[in-house]
Amino acid sequence: MRRLIPELLMGLLAGVGLGQLSVSGAPFRYTVGGLLSMLVLYAFLRHAVGFLCALLLLRPALDPLLVSVRVSLAGVDIGLGGLVALGLTLATVVYVLASPNTFNRLHEHPIVWMYVTFLFVAVIAWAQMDDKAEGMKVLARLGSVFSILLLVIVHIQDAGQARQLLRAMLYSAIIPIGWGFWTVARHGGRLEGTFEHPNILAFFLLVVIGCVLFQVDRPADDRRASRWRVVALLMLLGALLLTKTRSGWAAALMMSGLYALLFKRAWLLPLIALTMLLAITPLVKQHVLNTMSRYGHRMAVNEQSSLGWRLETWSDLMKRGVQRPFFGYGLNADYRMVREHLGAHNDYLRWFLEAGIVGVVAYFAPYLYLLMHAIRHRQMFPPESLPAKLAGLLICFIPAFLLMSLTENLASYVVIHWYLWALIGMYVVSHTPSEPAHAPHPVAA
Repeated sequence: MRRLIPELLMGLLAGVGLGQLSVSGAPFRYTVGGLLSMLVLYAFLRHAVGFLCALLLLRPALDPLLVSVRVSLAGVDIGLGGLVALGLTLATVVYVLASPNTFNRLHEHPIVWMYVTFLFVAVIAWAQMDDKAEGMKVLARLGSVFSILLLVIVHIQDAGQARQLLRAMLYSAIIPIGWGFWTVARHGGRLEGTFEHPNILAFFLLVVIGCVLFQVDRPADDRRASRWRVVALLMLLGALLLTKTRSGWAAALMMSGLYALLFKRAWLLPLIALTMLLAITPLVKQHVLNTMSRYGHRMAVNEQSSLGWRLETWSDLMKRGVQRPFFGYGLNADYRMVREHLGAHNDYLRWFLEAGIVGVVAYFAPYLYLLMHAIRHRQMFPPESLPAKLAGLLICFIPAFLLMSLTENLASYVVIHWYLWALIGMYVVSHTPSEPAHAPHPVAA
């Protein structure tokens, strides 16, 4: 009977909540959102691995719903996506604190404490804000990313579960890409799929492309050449091109170049040929050359282009940042200072403004630590093992991520960080010695 208590409580809450929504005359999407929230909570309580797989599989497809459904919570306007992030954060905190064994396991991992340090710095930045409610939304988003990391470390225990989660991440791109191709074919414009902005889709695609390159979802003993891998890469690259995101193109080129140079030399010449071919296409030429203007025999940045806007904005923001260099102006400072609240489009500058030098170090230190760790430890495992593949993926992706952070509001794109930190969680687990020491780690198979 005790086992049924959570289900009974969930059913009671679902009935009361959905009934109240129906009586209040709220739009149907609110009822759907309420039901979805109940299902998410139930899955979290009963089947953590299935919950993670479903969450990462469906998150991109459900983005329109998570953005459009909005409620007032204690007088604060918040979307369903924000509620999911807040609920995920609170549920994970309670779960970890209520499980001493879980807390002890997490205590062993330096990356966990590095992210905790970053969250502590973010809380200090939040304390400097005037609009504390808006800052709580930012903290909830950052906390949800941390929750993904913790849940993966705690619950992914063997190679089968890891590949199950990795396949969910790969399959999650099908609906956004399919919908994006359909809308572009009908209406033209930039491909954004199910996301709010094409840039978000572009950087999401980079995570998926990295997973496909390293075939992280395939067992170590499966060495068959996959034609579907080539087809998938071509479709992903085509979708990335249609997002018309220049920084995404540059990051994809860096990631693919590192992969070919370090791990797959046979791909180097085809990659160079493909890059040269794409460089002369009208789509790429138009979106690269419009950032520049010709003055006689001299080329300079077009001040009316997005790059010109960025350079001007960065100059203005840097003048403000150096006035408070250590702890900054508080969360969302760059959005408050930039015209039309567009943000800094530079995560280094963003965290410098929001939390000073301390914030920049706290935000980027985990990525540099992971990059160095992956470089040092990749050769400890067989080349086709999952730990080696994940290490190679981080070696190629993190430099591309650091490059993207120069020109985009990447820290605001929570969905990308969910997927990235899920990969990081699997990497951490796969490189953690098991007990007893002579037993192979379950994920290292």
